[in-house]
Amino acid sequence: MTIHRMRTIGESVEIIKEIDHDSAITANCIRSLCKDGKVHCVFTGKKILVDLDDLIKYFSGESENIA
Repeated sequence: MTIHRMRTIGESVEIIKEIDHDSAITANCIRSLCKDGKVHCVFTGKKILVDLDDLIKYFSGESENIA
């Protein structure tokens, strides 16, 4: 059984910025990907928890969810 690294949108942006300081990825971009079903996420009340590994795969071009 694998436990997914679930992070809030803000935390996800911070982690991506640590990996790439010049990244243009914003919280709004990640929010849109979640609402469009392009990355795995869980809607919990007002928060959206994003599967960090799936998000990184999406931006790396490795995800099967790329439209």
